[in-house]
Amino acid sequence: MQNQGYYSLPDVHDDKVIFISEDDLWQVPLKGGIARKLTDIKGKVFSARFSPDGKWIAVCASDEGYLEVYLMDALGGPLKRLTYLGGYSKPVAWSDDSLKIYITSSFKNAFGSQIYTIGLDGGEPAEVPVGHANALSYGEKGVVIARHTRDLAYWKRYRGGTAGEFWIDVKGNGDFKRLLDINSNLCSPMWIGKRIYFASDHEGIGNIYSCDFKGKDIKRHTNEAEFYARNASTDGKTIVYHAGADLFALDVATDKVHKLKLDYHSAKAQLKVKFADPHKYLQGYDLNNASTDTVLAVRGKLATMCNWSGPVRQWGKKDGTRYRIPVWLNCGKKFVAVSDEMDGEDRIIMVEPEKKKEKLFRNLELGRVWSIVPSPNEATIAITNHRNELYILNLEKASLRKIDTSDENRIFDVVWSPDGKWLAYSIADTSNTHVLRIADAKSGKKHDITSQRLYDYAPTFSEDGKYLFFAGDRIFWPEYDA
Repeated sequence: MQNQGYYSLPDVHDDKVIFISEDDLWQVPLKGGIARKLTDIKGKVFSARFSPDGKWIAVCASDEGYLEVYLMDALGGPLKRLTYLGGYSKPVAWSDDSLKIYITSSFKNAFGSQIYTIGLDGGEPAEVPVGHANALSYGEKGVVIARHTRDLAYWKRYRGGTAGEFWIDVKGNGDFKRLLDINSNLCSPMWIGKRIYFASDHEGIGNIYSCDFKGKDIKRHTNEAEFYARNASTDGKTIVYHAGADLFALDVATDKVHKLKLDYHSAKAQLKVKFADPHKYLQGYDLNNASTDTVLAVRGKLATMCNWSGPVRQWGKKDGTRYRIPVWLNCGKKFVAVSDEMDGEDRIIMVEPEKKKEKLFRNLELGRVWSIVPSPNEATIAITNHRNELYILNLEKASLRKIDTSDENRIFDVVWSPDGKWLAYSIADTSNTHVLRIADAKSGKKHDITSQRLYDYAPTFSEDGKYLFFAGDRIFWPEYDA
């Protein structure tokens, strides 16, 4: 029995379950067994729903760019595109006669989805007059809709103003009332018989619950204690969901849950060796002062190469570490970069390619590094980070000294004077203004050199170091024009 996949977003019809794994749609018997792959597309499959008669599957996929709704035979086959809305569109339910698909789409409003119906031949979607909603479930007469809902695990125990909520119209006459008041984030409403089943994390972990039509008599039906019960769906008899990387089925009649045991055989295409074009993954580069060598950061790897001939040589850890912001030192024989080798935290690594030496400054905590600027005449670099701080790091002494910090924003545009004695930079003194500040690299003394009422940036020293050129928004017009 092979059980080595990550399974998610299931749906069920009688004795068949469909689910997403490796961005494609698969099918497996409800009792478990051999999983069969149904799609093999260029894009990704994001969710799918069986028709009530079991003949069709409505699919949300990105095969042609946008996330649109497609139709396919439940036994497999090509996808037929139904929607051309240009927004996030996905199927959420079917009509009882299997002739219409209820879809949710945000093509009219990026901040809220609405419900539409569309036929099996596509065409213009018809809006369902229930206002903003991104899920619904019909009962014998009425309907329950969901607003603001999404997978609970995206924001665990969220209780804010956009938490998911349910509205129910019991008699189908358009009179909607708020359902449930349990200070929770709700999703996946499912009208089954005389109860509304749903997912909630009001007890800490996402589980499946149910209530009556008045939001009372709440009962818990699953007991997930480690992973959330996610993306529940039903055919009226069985509720399927995924938790962790596994699929589970809740029999509504017996109120019993069983884990689906999959005999899963995948080609593992996403684990194959990928020969990537480095131009598409270039994340940083720097040319040394002599213009003879270049250091590169490509897909998190660190490498150097000569600019005319010779091999490309990798530095640092071969795998498992991400490198960023490679910068040559002024000598042109050493370079520094940011490494996350130590538990994912940023540290500075210094490499001397000719001597094949590498040094990681393990004990210097830097926060999330935003920029590195080398001194023009010694082994010293200036560093800015996500805490709006400016540091000077002496690479020979492995000593770190804080120069400045801002309470408003990141420190930008750090430059050294030609003699390496001064640092100039743009710093936010208020939420709307930036001043140019200059700091003595040895003493740390600093002073502002432009007005605190303006927005000045991009300082550059003259070649003799006596003057500072910069850009600034210094003319005030009533329209947006700097």
